[in-house]
Amino acid sequence: MAGSPTVDPGARDGGLDAEPRPTFYADYRQRPFMTFDFTLVLHTSVEPTSVVADARRVISELAPEAPPRFRTVTEVVSGSTAGRRFTFALTGFFATAAMLLAVLGVYGVLSYLVAQRSHELGIRMALGARPFHVYRLVLGEAFWLVGLGLVLGVAAALAMARVLDGMLFGVTSTDGLTYVTVALGLALAALAASQLPAIRATHADPMRALRAE
Repeated sequence: MAGSPTVDPGARDGGLDAEPRPTFYADYRQRPFMTFDFTLVLHTSVEPTSVVADARRVISELAPEAPPRFRTVTEVVSGSTAGRRFTFALTGFFATAAMLLAVLGVYGVLSYLVAQRSHELGIRMALGARPFHVYRLVLGEAFWLVGLGLVLGVAAALAMARVLDGMLFGVTSTDGLTYVTVALGLALAALAASQLPAIRATHADPMRALRAE
């Protein structure tokens, strides 16, 4: 035996999107006689590109007829994900735009509701409601709207989960932590968008509401 062979039970030498398969590593002199295409793995403690010239020279001396091709692990991984990088960038852009539209939508709806109910809010304050009570009332309505939106959004995301399965590595399209994190992020964004309308509601004029009555 020229060397001690090694077996990797889950190598992804076909790319990150390929199923892992058992791979047998051994000294190149142990390869089958009819094997013409094989891979040499070089491990170095310096920048990988700095040893390419020396490695090419050594291979040229050992096998002048062999046309070697060198790739770093970074290049292999990058090549495996290149086809999906643009898709994810585009998805991220639209997700950010959707997030901004959701925040503006929550702000616009609450501002409209506060304007429509300014008379009611003024009467509530004239009858003894404190600004905090009015503030809590508006935020409560905001969370009802956000909660309904999150339920519908999660249902739609689960329905479309299979579309994303082929573009994800190391995580499933139904990963619970991802759903919880996104839901919390949206809830916090909606809370921030609700602050100004809720604060504006606490400034309703009780005297104007009474005069209107």
